[in-house]
Amino acid sequence: MFADAFRDIRYAIRQLVRAPAFATVAIVTLALGIGATTAIFSVVNGVLLQPLPYPQSERLVRVHEILPRQGLFSVAPANFIDWRQQNHVFERIAAYSPTSATLLRDEGPERIQGVSVSWDLFQTLGAAPEIGSSFTAAQDKPGANDVLVISDALWRKEFGADPGVVGRAVNLNGAPATIVGVMPPGFYFPTRTAEFWRPIAINPVDATRGGHFLGVVARMKPDVTVQAAQGEMQGIAERLAREYPDNSAGESARVVLLQDQIVGAIRPALLTLLAAVGFVVLIACANVANLLLVRAAVREKEIAIRAALGATRTRLFAQVLVDSFVLAIAGGALGLGIAYVGLPAIMALSAGSVPRAADVAIDSHVVFFAAAASLATGLVFGL
Repeated sequence: MFADAFRDIRYAIRQLVRAPAFATVAIVTLALGIGATTAIFSVVNGVLLQPLPYPQSERLVRVHEILPRQGLFSVAPANFIDWRQQNHVFERIAAYSPTSATLLRDEGPERIQGVSVSWDLFQTLGAAPEIGSSFTAAQDKPGANDVLVISDALWRKEFGADPGVVGRAVNLNGAPATIVGVMPPGFYFPTRTAEFWRPIAINPVDATRGGHFLGVVARMKPDVTVQAAQGEMQGIAERLAREYPDNSAGESARVVLLQDQIVGAIRPALLTLLAAVGFVVLIACANVANLLLVRAAVREKEIAIRAALGATRTRLFAQVLVDSFVLAIAGGALGLGIAYVGLPAIMALSAGSVPRAADVAIDSHVVFFAAAASLATGLVFGL
Protein backbone atom coordinates (compact mmCIF):
# COMPACT_ATOMS: atom_id res chain seq x y z
CA MET A 1 0.00 0.00 0.00
CA PHE A 2 2.78 2.43 0.94
CA ALA A 3 4.75 1.51 -2.17
CA ASP A 4 1.70 2.19 -4.35
CA ALA A 5 1.09 5.52 -2.60
CA PHE A 6 4.72 6.55 -3.04
CA ARG A 7 4.60 5.70 -6.74
CA ASP A 8 1.32 7.62 -7.13
CA ILE A 9 2.84 10.68 -5.46
CA ARG A 10 5.90 10.61 -7.74
CA TYR A 11 3.68 10.15 -10.77
CA ALA A 12 1.39 13.03 -9.70
CA ILE A 13 4.39 15.35 -9.31
CA ARG A 14 5.70 14.37 -12.77
CA GLN A 15 2.27 15.04 -14.28
CA LEU A 16 2.16 18.49 -12.72
CA VAL A 17 5.67 19.30 -13.95
CA ARG A 18 4.61 18.32 -17.48
CA ALA A 19 1.56 20.63 -17.30
CA PRO A 20 2.93 23.79 -15.67
CA ALA A 21 0.06 26.05 -16.76
CA PHE A 22 -2.56 23.76 -15.23
CA ALA A 23 -0.48 23.24 -12.08
CA THR A 24 0.11 26.98 -11.62
CA VAL A 25 -3.54 27.95 -12.05
CA ALA A 26 -4.78 25.17 -9.74
CA ILE A 27 -2.18 25.74 -7.00
CA VAL A 28 -2.60 29.54 -7.01
CA THR A 29 -6.41 29.19 -6.91
CA LEU A 30 -6.17 26.91 -3.90
CA ALA A 31 -3.48 29.03 -2.25
CA LEU A 32 -5.62 32.17 -2.38
CA GLY A 33 -8.61 30.40 -0.82
CA ILE A 34 -6.63 28.52 1.83
CA GLY A 35 -4.42 31.55 2.54
CA ALA A 36 -7.40 33.84 3.16
CA THR A 37 -9.09 31.27 5.38
CA THR A 38 -5.89 30.59 7.33
CA ALA A 39 -5.24 34.30 7.90
CA ILE A 40 -8.75 34.86 9.26
CA PHE A 41 -8.57 31.69 11.34
CA SER A 42 -5.34 32.94 12.91
CA VAL A 43 -7.26 36.03 14.07
CA VAL A 44 -10.14 33.90 15.37
CA ASN A 45 -7.65 31.60 17.10
CA GLY A 46 -5.73 34.39 18.81
CA VAL A 47 -8.78 36.43 19.80
CA LEU A 48 -11.53 33.88 20.51
CA LEU A 49 -10.05 30.42 20.96
CA GLN A 50 -6.84 30.93 22.91
CA PRO A 51 -7.38 31.34 26.68
CA LEU A 52 -6.43 34.57 28.39
CA PRO A 53 -2.83 34.65 29.65
CA TYR A 54 -3.77 33.90 33.25
CA PRO A 55 -3.87 30.51 35.02
CA GLN A 56 -7.30 28.83 34.80
CA SER A 57 -8.63 31.92 33.05
CA GLU A 58 -12.00 30.22 32.51
CA ARG A 59 -12.74 30.97 36.19
CA LEU A 60 -12.10 34.71 35.86
CA VAL A 61 -15.12 36.99 35.59
CA ARG A 62 -15.94 40.68 35.45
CA VAL A 63 -18.62 41.90 37.84
CA HIS A 64 -20.57 45.03 36.88
CA GLU A 65 -23.26 47.06 38.48
CA ILE A 66 -26.48 47.60 36.54
CA LEU A 67 -27.82 51.11 37.11
CA PRO A 68 -31.47 51.94 36.38
CA ARG A 69 -30.70 54.50 33.65
CA GLN A 70 -27.15 53.77 32.51
CA GLY A 71 -27.37 49.98 32.35
CA LEU A 72 -24.07 48.09 32.69
CA PHE A 73 -21.72 50.31 34.67
CA SER A 74 -18.66 50.52 36.92
CA VAL A 75 -18.90 49.72 40.63
CA ALA A 76 -19.18 52.04 43.62
CA PRO A 77 -16.42 51.52 46.24
CA ALA A 78 -18.82 50.88 49.16
CA ASN A 79 -20.71 48.29 47.11
CA PHE A 80 -17.44 46.57 46.21
CA ILE A 81 -16.52 46.32 49.90
CA ASP A 82 -19.88 44.72 50.67
CA TRP A 83 -19.57 42.36 47.69
CA ARG A 84 -16.19 41.21 48.99
CA GLN A 85 -17.53 40.56 52.48
CA GLN A 86 -20.85 38.94 51.60
CA ASN A 87 -20.21 36.70 48.58
CA HIS A 88 -19.60 32.94 48.85
CA VAL A 89 -18.92 32.17 45.19
CA PHE A 90 -15.52 33.79 44.64
CA GLU A 91 -12.10 32.70 45.86
CA ARG A 92 -11.00 36.31 45.48
CA ILE A 93 -12.53 39.53 44.24
CA ALA A 94 -10.45 42.60 43.39
CA ALA A 95 -11.00 46.15 42.21
CA TYR A 96 -9.04 48.40 39.89
CA SER A 97 -9.20 51.83 38.30
CA PRO A 98 -6.99 53.10 35.43
CA THR A 99 -4.76 56.04 36.28
CA SER A 100 -1.66 57.83 35.09
CA ALA A 101 1.28 59.55 36.74
CA THR A 102 4.33 61.64 35.98
CA LEU A 103 7.61 59.85 36.57
CA LEU A 104 10.31 62.43 37.38
CA ARG A 105 13.75 61.37 36.07
CA ASP A 106 17.09 63.02 35.59
CA GLU A 107 16.36 63.14 31.85
CA GLY A 108 13.06 64.91 32.49
CA PRO A 109 9.48 64.01 33.38
CA GLU A 110 7.59 61.26 31.56
CA ARG A 111 3.89 60.50 31.66
CA ILE A 112 3.22 56.80 32.25
CA GLN A 113 -0.03 54.82 32.32
CA GLY A 114 -0.94 52.68 35.30
CA VAL A 115 -3.69 51.10 37.38
CA SER A 116 -4.76 51.61 40.97
CA VAL A 117 -5.65 48.15 42.32
CA SER A 118 -6.79 46.43 45.48
CA TRP A 119 -3.93 44.58 47.14
CA ASP A 120 -5.00 41.10 45.98
CA LEU A 121 -5.49 41.81 42.26
CA PHE A 122 -2.44 39.76 41.22
CA GLN A 123 -3.51 36.83 43.41
CA THR A 124 -6.97 37.02 41.84
CA LEU A 125 -5.47 36.81 38.35
CA GLY A 126 -3.09 34.04 39.43
CA ALA A 127 -0.04 36.14 38.57
CA ALA A 128 3.09 36.90 40.56
CA PRO A 129 5.99 39.30 40.04
CA GLU A 130 9.09 37.96 38.30
CA ILE A 131 11.22 39.96 40.73
CA GLY A 132 10.21 41.08 44.21
CA SER A 133 6.70 40.68 45.57
CA SER A 134 3.15 41.91 45.08
CA PHE A 135 1.19 44.06 47.50
CA THR A 136 0.09 43.18 51.02
CA ALA A 137 -3.14 44.12 52.76
CA ALA A 138 -1.22 46.53 55.01
CA GLN A 139 0.00 48.46 51.95
CA ASP A 140 -3.56 48.91 50.64
CA LYS A 141 -4.68 51.33 53.34
CA PRO A 142 -4.94 55.12 53.40
CA GLY A 143 -1.76 56.68 54.72
CA ALA A 144 0.46 53.67 53.97
CA ASN A 145 3.75 54.30 52.19
CA ASP A 146 3.22 54.42 48.43
CA VAL A 147 4.52 51.29 46.68
CA LEU A 148 4.62 50.23 43.04
CA VAL A 149 4.76 47.10 40.96
CA ILE A 150 6.07 47.90 37.48
CA SER A 151 5.81 46.16 34.13
CA ASP A 152 8.70 44.33 32.49
CA ALA A 153 8.66 46.91 29.68
CA LEU A 154 8.99 49.86 32.08
CA TRP A 155 11.70 48.02 34.03
CA ARG A 156 13.77 47.58 30.88
CA LYS A 157 13.06 51.04 29.46
CA GLU A 158 13.58 53.19 32.56
CA PHE A 159 15.77 51.02 34.80
CA GLY A 160 17.95 49.15 32.32
CA ALA A 161 16.63 45.75 33.52
CA ASP A 162 18.51 46.28 36.80
CA PRO A 163 17.78 43.24 39.05
CA GLY A 164 18.38 45.46 42.09
CA VAL A 165 15.45 47.74 41.25
CA VAL A 166 13.30 46.29 44.06
CA GLY A 167 13.40 48.67 47.01
CA ARG A 168 14.41 51.65 44.87
CA ALA A 169 12.52 54.89 45.53
CA VAL A 170 11.23 56.87 42.54
CA ASN A 171 9.52 60.23 42.25
CA LEU A 172 5.94 59.79 41.10
CA ASN A 173 3.78 62.90 40.83
CA GLY A 174 6.28 64.73 43.02
CA ALA A 175 6.05 62.21 45.88
CA PRO A 176 8.27 59.22 46.74
CA ALA A 177 7.15 55.71 45.86
CA THR A 178 9.01 52.44 46.38
CA ILE A 179 9.21 49.69 43.76
CA VAL A 180 8.39 46.34 45.35
CA GLY A 181 8.07 44.09 42.29
CA VAL A 182 8.48 43.64 38.54
CA MET A 183 5.91 41.65 36.59
CA PRO A 184 7.06 38.96 34.12
CA PRO A 185 7.35 39.62 30.37
CA GLY A 186 4.04 39.41 28.58
CA PHE A 187 1.88 40.12 31.62
CA TYR A 188 -0.75 42.80 31.19
CA PHE A 189 -3.91 43.93 32.96
CA PRO A 190 -6.33 45.36 32.13
CA THR A 191 -4.63 46.44 28.87
CA ARG A 192 -1.12 46.33 27.46
CA THR A 193 -0.70 50.06 28.04
CA ALA A 194 -0.43 49.64 31.83
CA GLU A 195 3.15 50.23 32.99
CA PHE A 196 2.68 50.26 36.76
CA TRP A 197 0.26 49.18 39.45
CA ARG A 198 -0.22 50.85 42.85
CA PRO A 199 -2.59 50.18 45.80
CA ILE A 200 -5.96 51.86 45.47
CA ALA A 201 -6.27 52.29 49.28
CA ILE A 202 -10.06 52.53 49.60
CA ASN A 203 -11.09 53.89 53.00
CA PRO A 204 -14.15 51.89 54.18
CA VAL A 205 -15.28 54.83 56.31
CA ASP A 206 -15.39 57.28 53.41
CA ALA A 207 -16.32 54.85 50.62
CA THR A 208 -19.16 56.19 48.51
CA ARG A 209 -22.13 54.43 46.96
CA GLY A 210 -22.83 57.29 44.58
CA GLY A 211 -19.56 57.38 42.66
CA HIS A 212 -19.14 54.46 40.25
CA PHE A 213 -15.58 54.18 38.93
CA LEU A 214 -14.20 50.74 39.83
CA GLY A 215 -13.68 47.78 37.59
CA VAL A 216 -14.15 44.51 39.46
CA VAL A 217 -12.59 41.17 38.53
CA ALA A 218 -13.11 37.94 40.46
CA ARG A 219 -11.98 34.32 40.42
CA MET A 220 -14.82 31.85 40.90
CA LYS A 221 -14.42 28.87 43.19
CA PRO A 222 -13.73 25.63 41.27
CA ASP A 223 -17.25 24.24 41.67
CA VAL A 224 -19.10 27.49 40.92
CA THR A 225 -20.69 28.29 37.55
CA VAL A 226 -21.24 31.72 36.04
CA GLN A 227 -24.98 31.24 36.52
CA ALA A 228 -24.51 30.50 40.24
CA ALA A 229 -22.23 33.52 40.66
CA GLN A 230 -24.75 35.68 38.80
CA GLY A 231 -27.57 34.54 41.07
CA GLU A 232 -25.68 35.31 44.29
CA MET A 233 -24.25 38.65 43.17
CA GLN A 234 -27.63 39.79 41.88
CA GLY A 235 -29.16 38.90 45.24
CA ILE A 236 -26.46 40.83 47.14
CA ALA A 237 -26.82 43.89 44.89
CA GLU A 238 -30.60 43.95 45.20
CA ARG A 239 -30.34 43.59 48.99
CA LEU A 240 -27.95 46.57 49.11
CA ALA A 241 -30.34 48.53 46.89
CA ARG A 242 -33.12 48.02 49.45
CA GLU A 243 -30.78 48.81 52.37
CA TYR A 244 -29.45 52.04 50.83
CA PRO A 245 -32.31 53.39 48.70
CA ASP A 246 -30.94 56.94 48.56
CA ASN A 247 -27.89 55.89 46.50
CA SER A 248 -28.53 52.36 45.24
CA ALA A 249 -32.25 52.12 44.50
CA GLY A 250 -32.98 49.89 41.51
CA GLU A 251 -29.38 48.69 41.14
CA SER A 252 -28.39 45.12 40.36
CA ALA A 253 -25.25 43.20 39.28
CA ARG A 254 -24.05 41.28 36.22
CA VAL A 255 -21.36 38.57 36.13
CA VAL A 256 -19.62 37.97 32.79
CA LEU A 257 -16.69 35.72 31.91
CA LEU A 258 -13.61 37.90 31.55
CA GLN A 259 -12.87 36.53 28.07
CA ASP A 260 -16.43 37.24 26.93
CA GLN A 261 -16.12 40.73 28.36
CA ILE A 262 -13.00 41.36 26.29
CA VAL A 263 -13.95 39.71 22.98
CA GLY A 264 -17.73 39.28 23.13
CA ALA A 265 -18.53 42.30 20.97
CA ILE A 266 -16.33 41.22 18.08
CA ARG A 267 -17.14 37.48 18.17
CA PRO A 268 -20.09 37.61 15.69
CA ALA A 269 -18.09 39.68 13.19
CA LEU A 270 -15.09 37.34 13.27
CA LEU A 271 -17.18 34.19 12.95
CA THR A 272 -19.13 35.73 10.06
CA LEU A 273 -15.87 36.65 8.35
CA LEU A 274 -14.52 33.14 8.84
CA ALA A 275 -17.68 31.67 7.31
CA ALA A 276 -17.38 34.07 4.37
CA VAL A 277 -13.80 33.05 3.55
CA GLY A 278 -14.90 29.44 3.99
CA PHE A 279 -17.21 30.00 1.01
CA VAL A 280 -14.19 31.35 -0.88
CA VAL A 281 -12.48 27.99 -0.31
CA LEU A 282 -15.57 26.17 -1.62
CA ILE A 283 -15.48 28.35 -4.74
CA ALA A 284 -11.79 27.50 -5.16
CA CYS A 285 -12.64 23.80 -4.81
CA ALA A 286 -15.30 24.11 -7.51
CA ASN A 287 -12.89 25.87 -9.86
CA VAL A 288 -10.15 23.29 -9.33
CA ALA A 289 -12.69 20.48 -9.74
CA ASN A 290 -13.65 21.92 -13.13
CA LEU A 291 -9.98 22.07 -14.11
CA LEU A 292 -9.57 18.43 -13.09
CA LEU A 293 -12.63 17.41 -15.11
CA VAL A 294 -11.09 18.98 -18.20
CA ARG A 295 -7.81 17.26 -17.41
CA ALA A 296 -9.60 13.94 -16.88
CA ALA A 297 -10.92 14.11 -20.43
CA VAL A 298 -7.33 14.42 -21.65
CA ARG A 299 -6.27 11.45 -19.50
CA GLU A 300 -9.17 9.22 -20.62
CA LYS A 301 -6.98 7.08 -22.88
CA GLU A 302 -4.33 6.67 -20.16
CA ILE A 303 -6.92 5.50 -17.63
CA ALA A 304 -8.45 3.08 -20.15
CA ILE A 305 -5.03 1.52 -20.76
CA ARG A 306 -4.45 1.17 -17.02
CA ALA A 307 -7.81 -0.55 -16.66
CA ALA A 308 -7.04 -2.86 -19.57
CA LEU A 309 -3.76 -3.83 -17.93
CA GLY A 310 -5.62 -4.90 -14.81
CA ALA A 311 -5.85 -1.79 -12.62
CA THR A 312 -8.88 -2.04 -10.35
CA ARG A 313 -11.36 0.76 -9.76
CA THR A 314 -9.89 1.19 -6.27
CA ARG A 315 -6.35 1.69 -7.65
CA LEU A 316 -7.59 4.15 -10.27
CA PHE A 317 -9.58 6.01 -7.63
CA ALA A 318 -6.57 6.13 -5.28
CA GLN A 319 -4.29 7.49 -8.00
CA VAL A 320 -6.70 10.27 -8.99
CA LEU A 321 -7.23 11.17 -5.33
CA VAL A 322 -3.46 11.29 -4.74
CA ASP A 323 -3.22 13.75 -7.65
CA SER A 324 -5.74 15.95 -5.86
CA PHE A 325 -3.93 15.71 -2.51
CA VAL A 326 -0.60 16.69 -4.11
CA LEU A 327 -2.28 19.77 -5.59
CA ALA A 328 -3.95 20.57 -2.28
CA ILE A 329 -0.74 20.22 -0.26
CA ALA A 330 1.14 22.48 -2.68
CA GLY A 331 -1.70 25.01 -2.55
CA GLY A 332 -1.86 24.78 1.23
CA ALA A 333 1.87 25.38 1.62
CA LEU A 334 1.68 28.43 -0.63
CA GLY A 335 -1.50 29.53 1.16
CA LEU A 336 0.23 29.35 4.53
CA GLY A 337 2.94 31.61 3.13
CA ILE A 338 0.28 34.04 1.88
CA ALA A 339 -1.35 34.03 5.33
CA TYR A 340 2.00 34.68 7.02
CA VAL A 341 2.72 37.64 4.71
CA GLY A 342 -0.84 39.00 4.74
CA LEU A 343 -1.59 38.74 8.45
CA PRO A 344 0.36 41.89 9.46
CA ALA A 345 -1.55 43.86 6.83
CA ILE A 346 -4.88 42.55 8.15
CA MET A 347 -3.95 43.51 11.72
CA ALA A 348 -2.74 46.94 10.58
CA LEU A 349 -6.07 47.61 8.85
CA SER A 350 -7.97 46.56 11.98
CA ALA A 351 -5.69 48.39 14.43
CA GLY A 352 -7.60 49.43 17.55
CA SER A 353 -10.76 47.51 16.64
CA VAL A 354 -9.64 43.94 17.43
CA PRO A 355 -9.08 43.10 21.12
CA ARG A 356 -6.13 40.84 21.98
CA ALA A 357 -4.53 41.80 18.64
CA ALA A 358 -1.08 41.18 20.13
CA ASP A 359 -2.05 37.52 20.71
CA VAL A 360 -2.69 36.92 16.99
CA ALA A 361 0.10 34.91 15.35
CA ILE A 362 0.81 32.00 13.02
CA ASP A 363 1.29 29.29 15.64
CA SER A 364 1.05 25.49 15.67
CA HIS A 365 -2.76 25.62 15.85
CA VAL A 366 -2.88 27.74 12.70
CA VAL A 367 -0.42 25.46 10.87
CA PHE A 368 -2.54 22.44 11.84
CA PHE A 369 -5.65 24.24 10.57
CA ALA A 370 -3.94 25.02 7.25
CA ALA A 371 -2.89 21.37 6.88
CA ALA A 372 -6.40 20.13 7.71
CA ALA A 373 -7.96 22.65 5.33
CA SER A 374 -5.60 21.55 2.56
CA LEU A 375 -6.41 17.86 3.00
CA ALA A 376 -10.14 18.61 3.26
CA THR A 377 -10.13 20.68 0.06
CA GLY A 378 -8.11 18.00 -1.70
CA LEU A 379 -10.70 15.42 -0.73
CA VAL A 380 -13.62 17.68 -1.74
CA PHE A 381 -12.48 18.63 -5.24
CA GLY A 382 -10.81 15.22 -5.75
CA LEU A 383 -14.07 13.38 -5.15
